[in-house]
Amino acid sequence: GFFGHEFVKNRLKRYPALDIMLEFFRGKNNRKLDDISMEEVWTFLEFCSKGLYSNLNGFEKEKKELRERAKKSKPNDEEHCFYRICRKDATIPENNDWIDLLLVSGWEFRTLASDVYRDCKPADKNVFKKFIEKFELKKDKETVFINLNYDTTLENALDLISDAKWFYPHVETESSRNENCIKVLKPHGSLNWRFKGNEPYASITTDYRLEPVQNVCTTNNDFKQATIIPPTQLKQELNASETQTASINNLFSKIWKSMADALFEAERVFTIGYSFPSTDHHFR
Repeated sequence: GFFGHEFVKNRLKRYPALDIMLEFFRGKNNRKLDDISMEEVWTFLEFCSKGLYSNLNGFEKEKKELRERAKKSKPNDEEHCFYRICRKDATIPENNDWIDLLLVSGWEFRTLASDVYRDCKPADKNVFKKFIEKFELKKDKETVFINLNYDTTLENALDLISDAKWFYPHVETESSRNENCIKVLKPHGSLNWRFKGNEPYASITTDYRLEPVQNVCTTNNDFKQATIIPPTQLKQELNASETQTASINNLFSKIWKSMADALFEAERVFTIGYSFPSTDHHFR
């Protein structure tokens, strides 16, 4: 029901490409998005852009509509560079073949995720403190939190426990962090990890601030965005070296290895609010 949430519905006008692609879901659901999940839309975008599926639809009508909406859109700091190009382009007749509708949709989806989860905070400020105290968890490297979410609600909660220090293993940073404290492993990435692309100059870093990094797209090959693995059926493919930049592949390979080691070595494992959705077969 991600796209049925009022906040999300009110924000969609800021994301024309994604809004246009959602027409495929509105058309099959009586013009409503109430039950449409983040996972199924992102999987749809992935399948439309990969392999044999990518040749099934040229999206000519959608590209034309996007171009018209792009010309009328107001500039904003996190928009894809496509919109700036369209506002300047007065070519007649218009050529829409160059428009990568799925690329722009994916960019807007990431930006929407940052928008939605920007202010996620723990509802109960003491819940993790109670959890740690109740089960007498150590506040050193023997305690590991594995967090499959992109938001930083967990990190915010740990910050509220004055002596519960924590760090992200394997993520480059210039901030001072004690590697002997609680580990936070995020195998699907985090909105406060900055990906600066593209190869051969790609890098992933964090400054440990808990709000999402700003998504900035100067050109297709010069951009900064939050480092997250989309919640699709193709996660294994996204993490494979054949389809992903080396920096992404190296980082998440290390995180998954550390996660497997932590579970193998654990004396106790707690599962908190996790439902094993269909897009997480690999983790199940």
